[in-house]
Formats: sequence, structure tokens, C-alpha cells
Amino acid sequence: MLFLRHNQRAGLLCTLSRSVSRVPTTPAPRWVQQDRMIIKMPGHPKTLSGTMFCASAGGEPAASPSRETSQASTEPATQPGADQAASDAEEAAKSDEYNEIMNRRMGTSLSYRHELGLDYNRILPDLIVGSCLQTAADVDRLAEQEGVTTVFCIQEDTDMAYFNLDLRPIQERCKERGDIKHVRFPIHDFDPYDLRRKLPSAVSKLAQEHNPRTGVVYIHCTAGMGRAPATALAYMNWIRGIQLDEGFKLLTSLRRCGPKVAGLDVGWHAPIDLEMDPNLHCFILRRKMYPGTYQYKFIIDGNWTYSADHFTTQDGNCVNNLLEVIPSSMDQETMQKQIKYLTPSTKLTPEEQSTLRSMLCPWASHEDLTLPGDANALSLMDAMRAEAEKVEERKMAWLEEQEKRKKVEKMQEAVAPAQQQQAL
Repeated sequence: MLFLRHNQRAGLLCTLSRSVSRVPTTPAPRWVQQDRMIIKMPGHPKTLSGTMFCASAGGEPAASPSRETSQASTEPATQPGADQAASDAEEAAKSDEYNEIMNRRMGTSLSYRHELGLDYNRILPDLIVGSCLQTAADVDRLAEQEGVTTVFCIQEDTDMAYFNLDLRPIQERCKERGDIKHVRFPIHDFDPYDLRRKLPSAVSKLAQEHNPRTGVVYIHCTAGMGRAPATALAYMNWIRGIQLDEGFKLLTSLRRCGPKVAGLDVGWHAPIDLEMDPNLHCFILRRKMYPGTYQYKFIIDGNWTYSADHFTTQDGNCVNNLLEVIPSSMDQETMQKQIKYLTPSTKLTPEEQSTLRSMLCPWASHEDLTLPGDANALSLMDAMRAEAEKVEERKMAWLEEQEKRKKVEKMQEAVAPAQQQQAL
């Protein structure tokens, strides 16, 4: 049980990321066992009042950024291309807002430019992680240039509405071609708890729809930096047998991303009330927790912060407090398994890997595809880096073609009024 005590107005944000490094600061009383845990925080210098609350998090917010309704101008454009320029500026502004929220709440320095179109990287020969498709032409590009046979979309409708995306032309184009299918498995954006809860089902659905021997899957969320790489990493580890740390190195060496999964058993914006204890004269939170290592933050005066009097850890650009819950009342065999599975760099035995894969992927399409050793993963990393360079060259060539096309269109728009005047 987690027991949190605090004597001023504050909240708690709890997170869990894939890798944790311990950075001890000034010693603090810490009782770490499964049935009871106490956290003491020194008093805040101000006397505060208000409702106490506690929420857990995983580095990302639980809702997509709010989108203000844009008012279309009724005045005619004063120059050719003015409408397009205004549209480009609006998309750029949305990208800026999206990046600000993403980086603030994920603790990263990532950047997504929606106005630049598709952005992707090939992680395995049959697996690509990238940003969202925006037009039917993106379907043709992925199918013809990258050999994609399955588009695995993790976006929700609200994600597409934020950037004014229409999914129907994309789905219709997939049906028209017949050589590429579109599969949806919505996961809430900026919500690591929803991701953690749905991840096994998402990986199972992905394994069912994708045949790595005959096709290529394109996994995408909105920016391709959170939900999509997390799903890809879980698939690589659970189904393909790539050791977790090596898979993470492979993924992040080929694509800038920050996959994170929430800890505890509540989501980013799921409030937990702290109650005043009349005997202890402080606000407390009692909660049963599974063994594991958890990151958390305090909320004081509405600001996220950490306590220097508790153990801390560096997670990207964020400094979070750290707690550890160890097993206390279970048999020795179960305890040893818990410790093993929660230990960084742990490796599953072939029997454990086979059992896990049979639970998530009972289909023959993934038999004998396990990469059992680090040597194979490292060799694959070298091969994929070379492949990534080729993909980057194709992307640059495509962008150059698009830039040339836009220049030609602008020239034609500029010449059109003069031609119309001559015709009159």
C-alpha cells in the first residue's frame, strides 16, 4: 500500500518510464515495501487552502491539445496564393502548439511539423514507424515507394480533427488499390495509462494483421513519436523476441521519439483525493500498488515540481521523484519472477518468450521469427542504419520534387491573372 502524507495543499503526479536511473539527493525517510509506504514532504512555506488532489501520469497529458475554431475570412485574397499562405501559417501554428504541449508534458525536445507531410523511418525490414497519413496520395507513396501492405493507425477521431484530417479518402484509396489495407486501433493521445492498458491488445491486433514474411507494416499515431514507437517496441520485444533494451536502442537510433508507458493504475488526469488525517494533521493517500519502480511529481500551487528531499531520477529533460515498491507477501518463486521481470536489461528464456508470443500471437505468420540473442539485434541495428540512410535519401528526393511542384504552381498562379487580362 502506498501511504502519502503532506501537510499543505499539493498533489502528486506519478509516472513510470521504460528506463530509470537513480539519482539520490539528500537522504529522506523512505519505507519501501508492498503493503505500506510512507512519503514525507517538508512543509510548503506558504499557508495554502483548497481541494487536495492527486493524479498519476506517464510523461504525457491525457487529452489532445485544444483547438480553437478558426474563422474563415470573407474578404477576397489580395494576391495569388494568399489563401494557401494563410492555410500554411495556420498549420504551422498548430504544429507549434502541439510541440509545446508534447514537450512540456513528455519531458522531451521533439519536434513535429505537420505541414511538411509524412515523416517516417524504417525500423525493421518489414516495419516502419511514422507520422499520420494526410491525403490519399500518401497511400500511393507508401505502397509504391516503401512496399507498405498494412497501415496500422493508432489515432483517435479527435486527433484527426485537430489537424482537420479526413480519414475517408485515405481508407477509400486503400480499398481502391487492393494491395494495401488500413487498420485502426485507437489509443488516447498523450495518455500513457491508456497506452499501457491497451498495449497487449494493440500488439496482438498488429500481429494478426501483419505478415512479416510477405508485407510491410506502417505504424503511425499523429507525430509518430509516442504511441506508435511504443507499440512498435512492444511488438519487437513480445512477438519478435528482440531484447527490450536492444530494441529501444534500435528504435531510438533510427527515429527521434519518446515512447513512455504510465505507472500505477490510474491515468494522467484521473484525480485521486488526498484526505486530512486528524491524528497526523496532514493530508494522506493510501493506495495498494504492485511491486515496481515509479516516478512521480508533486503539484504545488498548480505547478508540477519535485522534492529535493526525496530520491530523484533524470527522465529526458525532466527531474522526477522516484519510489520503489518491493514484494513482501508472496511465495519465493513468484517473488523471484517479479524481481526478474522488473529488472532492467532482463532477458526472457526461450520458454517464457514462446509462452508470451503464443498468448498474443497464435498465428503461424510469426513462427520462427524470434531473434534470441543480442548479437542478432546488434547485427540488425547495423543493417537497419544502412537501410535508414537509403530511406532518408528517398525522402529527400520526394521533398525536392514536392518543392519543385509548389514553385511551378506558384508561378502559374502569378501568371494566370495577366493571361486573363490579355484575353479580355
